[in-house]
Amino acid sequence: MVSVSSFSFNASVRRRCARAVISYALRFLICAVFTGIAVDASALRAADRNADFLAALRERGWDDTTVEFIEWVEKSPLITAEFHKDLPYQRATSLAARSRKVRSVAERERLLAQAAAEFEAFAKQQPASGAALDALRQSTNLYAEHAISLLASAKPLPEQATAQRAEAQSRARKSFAKAASVARRIVDQSTKELAALPKPTAIQADEQAKARRDQLRNRQVEARFLAARLSFEQAGTYDPKTEEHSKALETSSGQFGELVEEYRDSLVGATSRFYQGRCAQESGAYEKALGCYQDLTRAPTVDAEFRRWTARAHRRRAECLVAIDKLDDAIADCEEWLAASRPAERDQPEWLEVQFRLAEAYQTKLQADDQKSSDAKQLQTKARNLLRDVSAHPNEFQQDARLAIAALGQRSNRGDADEYKSFDDAFAAGKTSLELWNSSMLAAKLARENNPEAEKELQAEADEYREQALQTLEMAVDLADRRTDVELLNSARYYLCVLYWEDKRIHEAAVVAEFLARRYPESEFAASAAKVALAAYEQAGIEARGSRPGAAVSTASSYEARKLAELAELVASRWPQSAEASSAVNVLIQTALRENRLADAEALLARLPAESRSSAELSLGAGLWTQYLRTTSGQREAPGEAAVALRDKAGGLLSQGFATLRNGGKPTASAENGALYLVQYLLSKGDAKSAIDVLEDKTAGPLSLVNAQHEAAARPEFVLETHKAALRAYLSAEPPRRENAEAVMSALEKFVSAQGGAEASQQLTDVYLGVGAQLQRQMKELATYGQDEKAKQVAAAFGDVLDRVAARPDADTWRIGAWLAQTNLQLGQGLRGDDAKAYLNRAKKSFEALLAAAKKDPKYAPDDAALLRARMRLAECLVELGEHEQAIEQYGTILREKPNMLDLQQAAATALQQWGVAEKDLSALDRAIRGDLPQKNGANLIWGWLRLATMADSAKRQAAGAVGARSAAA
Repeated sequence: MVSVSSFSFNASVRRRCARAVISYALRFLICAVFTGIAVDASALRAADRNADFLAALRERGWDDTTVEFIEWVEKSPLITAEFHKDLPYQRATSLAARSRKVRSVAERERLLAQAAAEFEAFAKQQPASGAALDALRQSTNLYAEHAISLLASAKPLPEQATAQRAEAQSRARKSFAKAASVARRIVDQSTKELAALPKPTAIQADEQAKARRDQLRNRQVEARFLAARLSFEQAGTYDPKTEEHSKALETSSGQFGELVEEYRDSLVGATSRFYQGRCAQESGAYEKALGCYQDLTRAPTVDAEFRRWTARAHRRRAECLVAIDKLDDAIADCEEWLAASRPAERDQPEWLEVQFRLAEAYQTKLQADDQKSSDAKQLQTKARNLLRDVSAHPNEFQQDARLAIAALGQRSNRGDADEYKSFDDAFAAGKTSLELWNSSMLAAKLARENNPEAEKELQAEADEYREQALQTLEMAVDLADRRTDVELLNSARYYLCVLYWEDKRIHEAAVVAEFLARRYPESEFAASAAKVALAAYEQAGIEARGSRPGAAVSTASSYEARKLAELAELVASRWPQSAEASSAVNVLIQTALRENRLADAEALLARLPAESRSSAELSLGAGLWTQYLRTTSGQREAPGEAAVALRDKAGGLLSQGFATLRNGGKPTASAENGALYLVQYLLSKGDAKSAIDVLEDKTAGPLSLVNAQHEAAARPEFVLETHKAALRAYLSAEPPRRENAEAVMSALEKFVSAQGGAEASQQLTDVYLGVGAQLQRQMKELATYGQDEKAKQVAAAFGDVLDRVAARPDADTWRIGAWLAQTNLQLGQGLRGDDAKAYLNRAKKSFEALLAAAKKDPKYAPDDAALLRARMRLAECLVELGEHEQAIEQYGTILREKPNMLDLQQAAATALQQWGVAEKDLSALDRAIRGDLPQKNGANLIWGWLRLATMADSAKRQAAGAVGARSAAA
């Protein structure tokens, strides 16, 4: 443990170092002036490294020094004009960071208030700066944090300290009011900037404008939500049952209500509905609050963030039910929610808080019921178990749970504490239990192969020895004193962290292992303990991301991710030649990939020995390939130079990593993911032969490992994706390997059926649809790179998949029929001549069959929009087939129902134009321009390009007039 004196000493040293650097810079300038050294002004500006120096200070956590440096550099003649403008923002950032590290409550509150004011001032001075909105956002949060800090400091005051409490509440109220005022400025500024953006149609072609529009919309809704939340928090600064308290809650509820109406099916809507419930609950309107919470609990969702809000709603719902004496309903609700929760969720704060309320409900029921009731003991046991879980993990009620356990009289699970009197006795017993555990595990493994009947008993025996080892080693550590041999104590710690890992007590394993690695790096157990800590923090991060994935930002800043990165850096630096160092660098690469720091991930590769790079190269290649897919997804045009370069870099890394892996590397789940991405990359280039070579490689090929049921390829989703990739590869081979493709489709159907469930058939159809989409993308890329013959071969083989889908039991549905028709149309449009006609004719027949079935059964089509799309696609087929007259008739039939549909009018005019070009018919071209299909009133049903252009020009003038009117009014 670091003492206060050592902390102060380190801080003092840091300040002296920084001041020395500042003084050196100042002395240089003075020397330059008084000794006549020629210092060119442009050179001084170029040498201005103030921003770099400030960043370096922040990177090292020297936040107290950054404030001093800013004060010095503000008066320095070396400062640039650009950096001078940015100084208020930099000062505010440093003050905010410093406020979170000071011990004094008063100093923390002062720094928070000053930082908030500085951010607000910066936004006022630099309103056109790109950072202005962010500064206002920071200011709002800091004012709110300041207010909450004031209320927290008043909470432990005794009841008699009414004056001090009232003063803290008054100050908090003012800070909340400032925060709300700044939040309103964000809303106004965002609204103003959104109105100044180009029209939506113009924005679509400008990626920067789209990004800015989305950012402004996010800032706007975030600020509105924050303003509502501030009104809610401000209510807490008034005494309950006062008019001010009720008014603040009413205002907050109204603001949240507006957000609910506007964003009903989004996370913003759900959280706003939750806070509407909080407002009602704080007002004592419990039935109304229950209605709000019930809206959240009734909505089924698999999204982790929504589930967190649902868990919060269950906790508050239990509080309301208890408040209105519906104790049994509260218990039933909590029990049902917890029973349906996922294992990884049960240790999360929101679920732990539900458990605490359930434990309270059990205890309340115990007090209300007859103490001699037969189930009283069972309720008390349930309450104790729940409280033990709550006390073991961070959450709002952790300390309350510990106090409640003490009141219940917690029973020790360590056996007789008097059994061992010294560290040596307990440690010896622990080592004996460890040896027996290892022996029993080996016996159970042998029994699994030779005597399966005995395996269960031997496994139970092994579990018992492991528990004994855990308990006695914990006792040994507790019994250690200053006379205990440090290396023996460290060995006990190492055994403990391994046992915690085996017992799935991930956080305890991480803490003990990290302590050993950091505090005793020279120990023989240090490197191995670091490996355990790395694995534990990585697993904790996986579980955390699974239960609260909020976005990439929350993942990157999470406690688990930060600890993992810190520890990995320690291992890679402290033991650079060890096997653990390779694991650590791989962890750092994975962290960089998750945070989209691809350049950092590439740089980290150089820290790995060449023989240890395969896994990292595959991981980095997979990250780059994923980014390429994300960048080019939905694009109709060919990938640009940057995208192609990204694709080829990903392919190079994947190829290098797989080459090392196949030459003696050990296949892992992560490495096999990279191998599968390599297959996708090769297929995108049209290199089906190499893709098949990778898939079938006996050492590390994904398909070979799947067929061999290797543990690295056992995940269901991996098996599924491997079969899909293999199907694409075999169909894309020259010539297509249709027998292999048939075998893969049979294996795929067998695998999906084995997964069971009523949705197996639907899932298999979806798999084929997914393969179809991938093959279509592949054909598009082949055509883009001028490989028309290969594209034609893929299209021919793709017919096998289409036939397979058409033969599926659910093929006679609108969804599948429409997909088959649309796919045949797209295939026909991507080919030429007779090859195209075969697919276009199939598409035509499919669309005609769909429309006939819909005419026979009005419920066959999902809606009118789907029916309209099918009719338009049929007309499109007729155009592609050269059946121009029938195509115009089809467009005319639709236009009689939808004459004002612009997309349809443009398609009809295009069809006439194509007719004229294909048949060299000037009459058709004239009708394309002037319109066609005259009606009784003399107007043309098909408007033609002339009227469409006139309408577009008129709309443009009207829009320009509206903008001018708004400008004049302003």
